[in-house]
Amino acid sequence: MINHTVLFKVKDFQQPEDKKAALEEVKAALMGLDGKIEQLKYIEVQLHHSLESDSFDIALITHFETLVDVDIYQEHPLHQDVVKVVKQYAVGRACVDFEF
Repeated sequence: MINHTVLFKVKDFQQPEDKKAALEEVKAALMGLDGKIEQLKYIEVQLHHSLESDSFDIALITHFETLVDVDIYQEHPLHQDVVKVVKQYAVGRACVDFEF
């Protein structure tokens, strides 16, 4: 199995409620992939506990059978739609893939 973990940092907002709304929109978009892409075996999305942290804001944890399945997922049209949502807000991204 492959664990594909992605961290996102979102842009600054003047109002905390605007940042919270953006985070929830990204989380909902990501979680909307659950059960819709065959290669995606597990998905979890968590938000950082603090809205005012310099750390990453969103953690995406997904599992796949193979690295080829990760590639298929990344090119899938539904995933590409979510990428558009994320790009509206993300200013930083980190990713790690590992076998478990």
